[in-house]
Amino acid sequence: MKKKYDIKTTDVETLKKWYHLMTLGRALDEKAPSYLLQSLGWSYHAPYAGHDGIQLAIGQVFTLGEDFLFPYYRDMLTVLSAGMTPEEIILNGISKATDGRLLPRFFHFT
Repeated sequence: MKKKYDIKTTDVETLKKWYHLMTLGRALDEKAPSYLLQSLGWSYHAPYAGHDGIQLAIGQVFTLGEDFLFPYYRDMLTVLSAGMTPEEIILNGISKATDGRLLPRFFHFT
């Protein structure tokens, strides 16, 4: 079976996009505990470190409106990779209303 992506054949722009998502996701993952310490609504934080590659891949193959995605509380990079914005992730984590409130870290797309 031929691989769809390979480090030697994947274009530079795609690799840059993946690197950006992984570093942005890691920055959010490392910032989350500070919100918890400040009692800003982030009721708990379970880091996803070590799951970066698979979470990026799951988010990249997800198509909004076509596929179903059932992320759980450790799937921050999955939802970021699938199209959720950093602002939506932070607002969700600190339980601030935008289009409605859910329990923190229970990600949803609108």
